[in-house]
Amino acid sequence: MLPKFPISDEKKNYIRHKISEIERNHHVQVLLAIESGSRAWGFPSLDSDYDVRFIYVRTKNNYLSVNEWRDVIETPSYHDQTLDSLYDMNGWDIRKALQLALKSNPVLVEWLVSPITYQKHSLSVEKLLDFVQQASNTNTLCYHYDRQARRAWEQMEQMGNQVRVKTYCYALRPALVTQWILQHNSLPPMDMTSLCEGVVKDNQLYKEIARLIEGKAQSQEGDFMPRNRIIDDYISSILQHKAEHPKMIAKNETIAAAADNLFREILENIS
Repeated sequence: MLPKFPISDEKKNYIRHKISEIERNHHVQVLLAIESGSRAWGFPSLDSDYDVRFIYVRTKNNYLSVNEWRDVIETPSYHDQTLDSLYDMNGWDIRKALQLALKSNPVLVEWLVSPITYQKHSLSVEKLLDFVQQASNTNTLCYHYDRQARRAWEQMEQMGNQVRVKTYCYALRPALVTQWILQHNSLPPMDMTSLCEGVVKDNQLYKEIARLIEGKAQSQEGDFMPRNRIIDDYISSILQHKAEHPKMIAKNETIAAAADNLFREILENIS
């Protein structure tokens, strides 16, 4: 098993309180609030941030108003004393989330499958995830993660034999996601444990990945470590099969209509 790094109930409740403040201050309802970034991916460092991300909905009257509302809510990053860490919260309006779903946005996919959930309107979120599964183009997702892995790998090559632990993980996880998509042709999980269980069959590679994650948990974000031949060989093998740039796909009117219907349905459910 890969090491796990749960967030305490005390900290989760504190974050839920901050989510309630967002709802009151911005007059919105949060449908889904999750942890993103390294904590949700499963490889936090000693100084990892808390990256809270959420999807929210306004009232029906807001959407019918001539006034224009921003489709994002952003808070500045700051050091929170309760969490003893840098912390920020950013969210998307449900309309923006649906628009991104039509474009196979990988960040939205990750939010919907994050293993760390702070708040969830189950019915709406489950329907949103079902829609994303129908609308997403796995070729688009594969290309995104392939590029992520390549960028991190290129940075590692420039560093030499000692590389940043963070960069190592930033090359490894998208390589695993790429393999997942190629093998399963489905939306990938977000966290390292699920990814490894789904695609890593070599016991030695699994052990080395666990060792890498344990090392990152005991280090700072900018710390370096020696390269690992087994992990290097794995990443390199995935990158040998370059993902093709996804072709432009004509707008699917059926899927677009389904997005409109889901938007209206969610408004009805929460009004």
